[in-house]
Amino acid sequence: MAHADHTRDPCPWVILSDFGGAFAMGAIGGGIWHGIKGARNSPRGERLVGAVSVIKARAPVTGGNFGVWGGMFSTFDCAVKGYRQKEDAWNAIISGFMTGGCLAARIPSSDTNGSSSNRSKEKGKVLGETELLQSAQTVVSSLVRLHHSGARSNELKRFGTAAKSLLQTGNGEPVKVRISVYGPDEPSTARNLVTALLDDPLSSDENLRNFIQDRYNDSGSRITEEVQRFESSPSTEGTQAVSIPSPFLTRFKSPIVLEELSTSSPGEPSAATAHLLTTDIPIVVRTPFIPPSPSYSPKLFQRNLNTLLVIDYPFDSNSPSALLVTSRLAAAYGVTASNILFFDSARALRGLATLRKDGGSARAVQQYQEDILGAQLPALHRALEDAVARGKGQLHKDAMRALTGSIVATGLSMLRTRALEEKEKALAEILGGNVGVKEGEKGEVVRAVEMVAEDVKPTLDGLRWWRLPFAVDDVSTRVDRAVERAYTNEFEGALVFHTGRLSKLQLQLVSQTASFLTSLPPSFHSPILHNALAQLTSAPSFTIGPSALLGPLQTRTAQLAHATRTLHLSAQRLLLTTFFFTSLSSIGSYSLWLANVLDAPTAAGGAALVVLAGVRWAVGRWERARRAWWADFDRVGAGLERDLRTKLDGVLEKQVCAMSQKACHGLESIVERRKDEIATVEEEVEGVEEALQSDLRTKDELSEFLQSEKVEKK
Repeated sequence: MAHADHTRDPCPWVILSDFGGAFAMGAIGGGIWHGIKGARNSPRGERLVGAVSVIKARAPVTGGNFGVWGGMFSTFDCAVKGYRQKEDAWNAIISGFMTGGCLAARIPSSDTNGSSSNRSKEKGKVLGETELLQSAQTVVSSLVRLHHSGARSNELKRFGTAAKSLLQTGNGEPVKVRISVYGPDEPSTARNLVTALLDDPLSSDENLRNFIQDRYNDSGSRITEEVQRFESSPSTEGTQAVSIPSPFLTRFKSPIVLEELSTSSPGEPSAATAHLLTTDIPIVVRTPFIPPSPSYSPKLFQRNLNTLLVIDYPFDSNSPSALLVTSRLAAAYGVTASNILFFDSARALRGLATLRKDGGSARAVQQYQEDILGAQLPALHRALEDAVARGKGQLHKDAMRALTGSIVATGLSMLRTRALEEKEKALAEILGGNVGVKEGEKGEVVRAVEMVAEDVKPTLDGLRWWRLPFAVDDVSTRVDRAVERAYTNEFEGALVFHTGRLSKLQLQLVSQTASFLTSLPPSFHSPILHNALAQLTSAPSFTIGPSALLGPLQTRTAQLAHATRTLHLSAQRLLLTTFFFTSLSSIGSYSLWLANVLDAPTAAGGAALVVLAGVRWAVGRWERARRAWWADFDRVGAGLERDLRTKLDGVLEKQVCAMSQKACHGLESIVERRKDEIATVEEEVEGVEEALQSDLRTKDELSEFLQSEKVEKK
């Protein structure tokens, strides 16, 4: 049994001790951790300020978390000790268990309604897409009328075309899926595959089965076209297609057109390749021992993700040899391993022939099943079903992609418009009539400056020349207090109020921008953009403080303080000038009277005249000083209007709308980069198509040359 630790305080005082120690440990450690994190996330030049700001915000929280854990653990420890009357390791174990349980009980479960939430999300997704498509038809015409020309008009037209096509596809006749089979090595490989797909061993129509089996051997029904089409029902599109009631053509949810390509010159597959580029599901049948032709570059196979490469050889798909061949062919052709299939055409035809000869025998049926499974025909059926399902949803994906692009463009435009509207609204509310003010009208700032002048005027009027001897030392103090009080009443309270509104507007724009970026498709998610926005919002200069708009006011009042000092000096000069003239005239008159030059009345009158002249000159100087101070006051008021406008523009541009504008510029750069990538890919595809057309023209010219040679020989 463990002994009691007598170095610690007894219960319950140990609870306060543990709480304080845990809080100190969490605050110090959290301060170090968050300081490093804040310095790393701050821009260069503001790392120290950012670190201090993050420490002030997060270190107390971390210390509080540690303190709560330590205090709760110590509380349970004291309770367990009092209940068990023992001192051993089980006290700490029980206390830790109860502390963790209490802290975990605060966290709500996020997986309580997981399955129902998923079902609701799927149902909401389907309903949302349907509503979006239905509303698109009603608003697209109005949107096009709003944008008569330009890139936005073209984008809206593509938006309407995609939505209209998707709705018509859902209500009208389904689009036929074209499956093309081509064997560049041996024409018989593609023929055997088509035969295995179309032949129905349980059919009672012998003529149909004979046509499928011997369509290239029977002279009466010999096929001479390079592309032979098979459909389950007669074609209504004017194309020459053979109507065959084959189970393969009717097993899919969408109507199927099976095309069999044959070439008179297997070594020149340009025409067949050009045809495969236009089909929905190309199937290229090859043997594993012939290297890929230069015409089959990886770009051609990567253009259509539904391209299937069928290897006609008796391989087991799970054998090591098959896996090795699959990896090599995937690298050579540029296709995924899942699109490479193995098929044994000889065994499939043998199974069909066995069941055809003796369809009533159980042994023949068993042999047919073994041959079909061994030929891996069911795997080919499953691959085609998956490809058809993807092809059926491709139009839906294209329409949704166009809708998504339009929604992103509209959201980006709305975000930028909201930022500009809020900027103009803030200018109008803070500066009043200065936004769009007419000529001859006064703005809000000008009217406020006039009110300040009216508040300061009684103080200046009270400083008349005859009152200066009693207030000469208080001229600066009185004027400064009057100016500060007037500007505070007219400007400071309103500016602090508008600063709070700008801070709230900044939070709204940040929240809307973050929500908009979160709702974008994954292709628009850029870690670089998110990191730049996070650095912008976490910078100390991003926060709008209460004194954000008071800088121009403080600067201009400081400039007015210099004019006030000049006024104070003028008042002091007035007193000194008056004292000088009074003293000089008195001494001069008295001296002249003592010298019997002037009598007493004349000397007194002369002295009074000189004093009055000096006072008049000093009073004139004082009035000019007052008028100069009022001129400086008007100049400061006019400059205050300009400074407030400049400061407000800077706050709106660099703080309030900064995140929205940066997000818009970042998304535009992402779109431009994607457009450049798409343009590059389009150029490569055009180059491939031009090469195919050139090969096709070369083949036609060669055929004409051979025909002319034959004619000349005959």
